[in-house]
Amino acid sequence: MSEPTPAPTTRPTCPVQSYSKDGAMRIDKATDVEESLNERIEARCRAEADELDRKAEQQADPARHAGHGLEMWIGFKLFAEAFTPGELVRQAVAAERAGFDFVEISDHFHPWLDDHGHSGFAWSILAAIALRTERIELATGVTCPFIRYHPAVVAQAAATAALLSDGWFVLGLGAGERLNEHVVGQGWPAVEQRHKMLREAVEIIRLLWSGGYHSYRGRHLTLEDARVFDLPARPPLIAVAAGGPN
Repeated sequence: MSEPTPAPTTRPTCPVQSYSKDGAMRIDKATDVEESLNERIEARCRAEADELDRKAEQQADPARHAGHGLEMWIGFKLFAEAFTPGELVRQAVAAERAGFDFVEISDHFHPWLDDHGHSGFAWSILAAIALRTERIELATGVTCPFIRYHPAVVAQAAATAALLSDGWFVLGLGAGERLNEHVVGQGWPAVEQRHKMLREAVEIIRLLWSGGYHSYRGRHLTLEDARVFDLPARPPLIAVAAGGPN
């Protein structure tokens, strides 16, 4: 007598995760799993969503960075003018392993001195670091968001960096140096004008991070019918380099 053929088993599937228009996670029940198993899977998915919310809240509140409640962060400076892009990525991974809170990279076209020998594209290096690290914060130190760049391009680049790093990105901005900004042949404005341009650039970046299409007409900068499509749940923090008595 032949043995009875066992009934075929069905491999359980995870609920489909989707998002409503307001960004909230919606979980659609799988139809081929036991109810108890499905509830456990749903709980796991909710826990993952809560973890993403926790990371976003930490990004919005610097004092809670990395969950340790410290008001002072200890960072590692990536000297982009002295090392190859690949070596900078390796250093960032090592910095995270050593316990640093953040890494910061200069956004230059030229090195300070020709003898330094390097000046890789900061945004490509940041993307590579984001995919090789888990919790360390990334920052530009700093980007000039006008002349060599248009602020719309900076807004898009920073939003992408925030997405790739799961929200662990700070956009450092400054008024630039002639060393890097003169290369596009647009002249080098006086410092007072550059400060006004920086203010307008920040307004454009924040406008684009608010979602939707926008135009902007300033005294120095303009934006025409532009939209950043891929935005993080919360916009990155902006840190502005400053000096002087005020």
